[in-house]
Amino acid sequence: MNEEFFCKKCNNSGRISNRSIIRYCDCVFGKKLKKPKFNVLFQKSNLPQELTKLTLEDFSVYKNHKDGKDFTKDQMAQKEYAKKVTQLYEKQIKKAILKNNIILPTFNGGKYEGNNLFFYGGESSGKTMLSVNILKNALCQFNDSLAAYYMDWSDLVTRVFPFNGEWKDILDLTRNTGILCLDSVVDGGIDSKHVEARITSIIKYRLLKNKPTIITSTYSPLSFQQTHHLLEPLINKCLKIKLNDSIDMSKQRRG
Repeated sequence: MNEEFFCKKCNNSGRISNRSIIRYCDCVFGKKLKKPKFNVLFQKSNLPQELTKLTLEDFSVYKNHKDGKDFTKDQMAQKEYAKKVTQLYEKQIKKAILKNNIILPTFNGGKYEGNNLFFYGGESSGKTMLSVNILKNALCQFNDSLAAYYMDWSDLVTRVFPFNGEWKDILDLTRNTGILCLDSVVDGGIDSKHVEARITSIIKYRLLKNKPTIITSTYSPLSFQQTHHLLEPLINKCLKIKLNDSIDMSKQRRG
């Protein structure tokens, strides 16, 4: 298959959404998803099942999907930018997973060169949805469960705990997967030095090998800087994408 192929109908997601009706696209990615093995790939990659059914067409840039209220002009601009970056990232997903830098626009019209993303904003702003869409795209294009892996932050902290028998497997998986999503990261510290050391080793390894990582959080980048969070070195390498108001704990600490 031509690596440059891009389907404008489904943005290489394989699915086309029309309100509540979702159908498979007739492109190569849609045909792949019709095969039962892709459901298995999604499960092995730990993707939230409810979000694998959604596409970028379900990502509203005009209204809040929970209360139906219109977004402000600034909020719409943030949403449109986040959607655009997601589309551009997906077009270059193979290059990113092969440990190359890609070029993406910043919100202010600049240029970002790298392969890591940091989505931040309030609850239900679409951070996880956009991240999962990118991971689905990776699975469709590589046809391999090791191409992408999703991990909730609290789940990662629990599963690399010293007395958890699976911590070595989780460490190996999160270090070596093609593109990793760490979802709902909080800015607080970790009580266990062993857990902190293991997660630090994951981040250092991925940075060293230039493996792409997506982080989502309700906290702003400044909050992580103020706390010297163990993810700070990775966040510094990310393209920051704001979706709407986020928590800035630094202001509360100064107060």
